[in-house]
Amino acid sequence: MNFDEYVSIGKKLVKEGNHTMAAENFQAALKIQPDEEIKQLLLNCYYVIQSEALIREANSRIKTIEGLWGVKITDLDTTIKEYSDKIKLNPNASFEREFLGSSTTVLAKNVLGDALYVRSLHALSKKDYKSCIEDLNKAIECMPNSPNFLNKRGMACEKIDDYDQAIADYKKWMEIKPDDDTPKRRLVEVHNWRGISRCNNGDLNGSIADFEACLEIDADFEPAISNLKAIKAHMT
Repeated sequence: MNFDEYVSIGKKLVKEGNHTMAAENFQAALKIQPDEEIKQLLLNCYYVIQSEALIREANSRIKTIEGLWGVKITDLDTTIKEYSDKIKLNPNASFEREFLGSSTTVLAKNVLGDALYVRSLHALSKKDYKSCIEDLNKAIECMPNSPNFLNKRGMACEKIDDYDQAIADYKKWMEIKPDDDTPKRRLVEVHNWRGISRCNNGDLNGSIADFEACLEIDADFEPAISNLKAIKAHMT
């Protein structure tokens, strides 16, 4: 197919709500010919795909709260307030519930942490990074060793260029899940973005440090190799 055919099919798929297949067609079109309008359409598809994934995760997490903790959520804000109030009265508040034929103790802070996480996912899906981070800060206070919470806060912090916090979150995620390649990949990418940001702000030494940090984790990460080479060439 030619450029126009890929674009036409992509636009048709967008109207049908199939953003994944639309993105594939826009990608194919851009390989044939650069085009700013199609690039923006592709980015819009990526945004919708990510937003839909976040909402699916939020809905799945609600089912987990209801199934694992035995807490029925009819209104997320009400649940968050209820369990926040419980913890204010008693930081170690808990209750007993029957689960898989036996009694188990449920900590109020775990219910609150999960509920805040769900609300943060909705905020992230709407690009409301401030609200997302505020909820995740509280969720991480409740459950400090949750890789999912650290992952999403890192993502949100990247969006507002708070690379220091994103790096800290991904490093902690790596400590919790040392065999998981995902936090390593995220850490490489965020070091690269901070390196570019530092370069743009004239901090060449800081930029070099970030690109070198990328390569300590992944010696074959091509963007960092190219960026480091360009900066060192500029400095000589």
